[in-house]
Amino acid sequence: MFKISTMVPCTGPPIGVGSALDDFQYVAGCVNDAGDRLRLMLAEEDAFVPGDYIVNVQTYGMDKRWRETIAERFFQLTGFYYIYHFSRETALLGLSLLDRYLSTASVTGDECHLAALSCLNIAIKYCEYEQPRMCYFLSLANGQFEAKHMQMMEQRVLRSLGLRINQPTPSSFARAMLTYLNVTEDTMEEILESVQYLIELAACDYDISATQKPSSIALGSIISVINRVGAVDPEERA
Repeated sequence: MFKISTMVPCTGPPIGVGSALDDFQYVAGCVNDAGDRLRLMLAEEDAFVPGDYIVNVQTYGMDKRWRETIAERFFQLTGFYYIYHFSRETALLGLSLLDRYLSTASVTGDECHLAALSCLNIAIKYCEYEQPRMCYFLSLANGQFEAKHMQMMEQRVLRSLGLRINQPTPSSFARAMLTYLNVTEDTMEEILESVQYLIELAACDYDISATQKPSSIALGSIISVINRVGAVDPEERA
């Protein structure tokens, strides 16, 4: 269903957002703002949890394997060996947009494929400094769609989402929560990388990503990593 054609390796620097540690250090430098941001995200996140749309909305035979395949492809496309690669946070946003759209409309396999590409394109436009040409997305579909199909689906997705693109993700919650953790930079980098890995695993699991709040996914990932690292004193955890 969701196929990727062979792409030419890329030898240039990554395009888009910096490392997770860079993002964390920026937020940590504005800790008061991070607290306000966390409270605001907590107040809004309920509106962005799609629920079990495979059972409640989809009527054309969609199953969890479709969603799992799309998630894996999104994260594959963040690799440096593709002509255009983007941040993993962009992939998370694209998946969240797709989940929300699929909670509003029943789709066939081809429509799901097209919606996935369109949601990824919307996320890239929102998150990245540079965007690929339309032919990039068409190449991912091996010529299955035309530019007009992508444009029409993007408009349909945006209408169904009420143009609400700036939504809290588990990664944004995790960065805000971790500003209150007092550890060395090396330890923080290890925690961030591990937390991001667990968040991405959760994003590939339909039962978690579609039904759990982003803050719950972030907090569960943080607790799991801290328990494994064992480098945080009890007083620092408070």
